[in-house]
Parts: sequence; C-alpha cells; structure tokens
Amino acid sequence: MAQASLTKEDLDSLKEVNNIFLGASAAAVLSMFLEGKKVEIVIKEVALDTFEGVKAKYSQSFIWTELGYGGSLSGSSLFLMKKEDGAVVSNLIIGGEGKDVPEEIGEVEMDAISEIMAQIASSSSTSLSPLLRGKVEVSSQEIRLVDLAKEEALPSSFVSPELVRADFSFQIEGLISSQLLLLTPQDLALKMLSNLAGKEKAAPQPSPAPSAPAPSPEDVPAPSAVSAPSRAPSEVKIQPVQFTPLSPAEGVAKEVSNIDLVKDVPLELSVELGRARMSVREILELGVGSIVELNRLDGEPVDLLANGRLVAKGEVVVIGETFGVRVTEILSPRERVGKVRE
Repeated sequence: MAQASLTKEDLDSLKEVNNIFLGASAAAVLSMFLEGKKVEIVIKEVALDTFEGVKAKYSQSFIWTELGYGGSLSGSSLFLMKKEDGAVVSNLIIGGEGKDVPEEIGEVEMDAISEIMAQIASSSSTSLSPLLRGKVEVSSQEIRLVDLAKEEALPSSFVSPELVRADFSFQIEGLISSQLLLLTPQDLALKMLSNLAGKEKAAPQPSPAPSAPAPSPEDVPAPSAVSAPSRAPSEVKIQPVQFTPLSPAEGVAKEVSNIDLVKDVPLELSVELGRARMSVREILELGVGSIVELNRLDGEPVDLLANGRLVAKGEVVVIGETFGVRVTEILSPRERVGKVRE
C-alpha cells in the first residue's frame, strides 16, 4: 500500500508540534534541574531524511534515547544528544560547574541523563496529549552511548525506513552552543498529523471508494465525568493533629521561568504521607477501625511528588476547610538523581 507523502505544509505542522512537544518540554525540564542556568532549545528545521543520510551528516558519538509512545500513538522515535553535551549536562546535574568535564561518561553520568530523559518524556506526555486530541504516553526506553557512524540499524520498532529529522539548537548559557536531533519514522509522523487535524491522512488511491458518513454528534458518547473522592468520616480518634491554619494569600511568590509554551501544561502533584509494609495475612485481616502504622514519625515532613518524582518536602496545613502543604524543602538536582539510583 502506498504511503501518503509529506507536503511542505505537513513539515511546517510537524515543526510546530515538535517545538511544543520536545523543544519547550526539554527546555523546561533542564531549566528546573540546572538552577540558575538559562536554557534555550528551539527547533530550526524539519526535513525528510534516511538513517544513512543522518549518519553521513552526523558521524560522531551521541547519547541515544529511544522514546516510546503509547495511548493514541504507537511507535517510537530517537532523541540524540552529542556526547560532549551530555557530559556537561550530567556534570551540572550532579553539582559540578560544567567546565573541564571528563571526556568519558560513566555510570553516574548516565544515571543523571536517564533521570533527565524520564522527566522530559513525562513532561512531553502532558504537552502532546491535548495537542493531538487524545491521551499520549511517552516513556524513555533504551538509553545508550553510540558512535552514529558505526551504528548499523535503527531500533526494530522503526517500521518505516523514511525518517522525519527535526534539528534543534541547544544552548546553555556560557557552556553549550550545540544541537539536538529527533528522528521520527514517517508513518508515525503521518499518524501525528492525522491526530492533529482530527481526521485520518489517507494514502493516495487510484480509485477511492466513497467514504462512510461521519458519525453524528449524538452518536459520539460523552466523556464520563470523574467523581470527586468522597470523604470517609473518621470513627476512631487517636491523638488528633492540630494543624496551623493557612490563608492562600500567605503563599510566597516564586519567579516563573519564561517558557510560555509550557506554562499551561498540567502536572500531577501528589503528597505522600507515609508507607507501610504488610504481609498478605495482615492485609486480609484489615477491617473498619483498623489502624495502619506508617513509616513516618510524628512531625516529619511529607513528600511532594510531581508526576511521581520526589521534588520537595513540606508540612500539612489547613486552608479554610481543606488540607494543604506548606513547602519547607526543595530537593537539589543531586538529591533527585540520588533518589533514582536508590
């Protein structure tokens, strides 16, 4: 079956998608980790290419990250960062100055890059889903150091030999002025375009059959409403905690990064009070009124997690009639990487 070709308008649309999906998301994540450093990632070009053509243009060592897609998209793409740039970024994350870094990238440096890519993938999921009108899950999969000139083949998930190559300029103030690459199979790019347009981008046919009528709005099921969790009244009073009332006006304002494209991207913030390890027997014996002892002491800070990643600690407070958390500690980039290694 013939594959639909990509027009100049299609490439322009993909340029906008990639700029929001990866450019802005990566810049936002790196800015969060590299405190005090100005990070700029801007898309420069989107063009059709092949793997052999990419190897001929960029015959050097890269940190190769395979990004897998789930949900309304299926497939994977490759995110490439130059080896020397990865060495600088990882050095900054683990507390270095980003200067005079060793040429070789070891286990600690790869752990730092893995954490960065996991956060970029998570941020990309939240920005890509509303853009493509459907839930998209992006995950960082295989991460390794490769000599692109010697790499023989693309990952097995790349069904189409034709690629869409996206070139990004990559700058970290005073340290890096380089580029990043994103390689996407053309069939996956076509699926992105069809989702973006809200309709399937059909391949050219010699004698197209009449298309079936589109379903009427009445035939489309309305999204189910998500009910708010109900509050179960406490029947057993055991040393009730006295919380400090807090007015919303008392919050401390923070400087917001000037990354307009991702300001409205939603992130799930959760608070973890504590954990407990129990046997199957103990869990089966739980009933109404049972008390579960957690691994956190009275007065110890709770954990704040952004998209499942520990980013801060705080104390529980009361805001009017609802609970809140006052942030007391922000984890440093070194501490965040340490949590990944544990």
